[in-house]
Amino acid sequence: MEPTRFAVVFDTEEEYSAYLERLRWPTGISCIYCTYARVARTAVRAGKSRADSNRASPAVLVPDRRIFQCGNNECRRQFSVTSGTLFHKTHVPLSKWFRAIAVISAKPVTARALQIELGVSYQTAWYLRDRVQQALRSGENFVPEFLNQDED
Repeated sequence: MEPTRFAVVFDTEEEYSAYLERLRWPTGISCIYCTYARVARTAVRAGKSRADSNRASPAVLVPDRRIFQCGNNECRRQFSVTSGTLFHKTHVPLSKWFRAIAVISAKPVTARALQIELGVSYQTAWYLRDRVQQALRSGENFVPEFLNQDED
């Protein structure tokens, strides 16, 4: 699978997440820790905490996150579609990640050009460019390296 496969355009972050889910688990979702085939789907709602209710300005709510939980009684760990991937532990929307992958894999691009293309800060553009370039350099097949790169 080539990086150009990531040059897709959807309307919502949920559609990007569903697309990434299909790419990652084409035969069905399995636990990323123990490979057990039965997982439960749930959503974590982002809401205001008590501390937020005392704020003068309204808090911006984060959209619901889809979480999977392993059905194996010995594992029972939770994970998301981005867990253990290049996208893990970032707050950058998947739409910007997918666009960055398409731009970077098409031609050499500077962080400044990527900043303008994506409409993000220079630091975010540099971060995206660096992570995508590392994934592109890391192996023969882009997708397994891309999806299995652990970041702490």
